[in-house]
Amino acid sequence: MHLILDQVAVLLSGNVRAGQITPGTEARLAASAAGMMVMVFVVQRAFLIWPRAVWRPLGMLPDHATSALEPAIASGYDLRLRVVNVTPPYLSQDGVLRVHVSVWGRPPDPSRRPSAGRAGVLHQGIPHRKTA
Repeated sequence: MHLILDQVAVLLSGNVRAGQITPGTEARLAASAAGMMVMVFVVQRAFLIWPRAVWRPLGMLPDHATSALEPAIASGYDLRLRVVNVTPPYLSQDGVLRVHVSVWGRPPDPSRRPSAGRAGVLHQGIPHRKTA
C-alpha cells in the first residue's frame, strides 16, 4: 500500500457525533456532484436488542485532497480510508468537532479481480449497508 493522503481534515457536513467516531473507524469514499464524500461506518442505537450499523455521510474532502486522489482513482487503485484523528468539540479551541482521515492505495494487479464492496473502494453514490 502507498500513502496517498496523510491526515486530511474532513469538511464536516453530516450529523455524526464525536462519540461515534474513533481513530481507526472504517471509512469510504463516495462520488457526489459536489466532490468526494467521506462516509463512516457508525453503530447506532439498538433496534430492540440488536445494534444497527449503517454508513453515514460525514463530510467532504477538501479540493486539494480531491485533486490528489484523481490520478489514483483514474488508475484503478484499491483505496483504503481510515479515521486517524478525532478532536471532540470540548477539546478544540473553537468548540467544533474535527476529523482527519488518511488515504492509502494499492495499484491494480492485473491478475486479480477487482474487490468491490471493500472499505475505501470508491462507490458511485452512497454506499449501502455493510454486509457480512
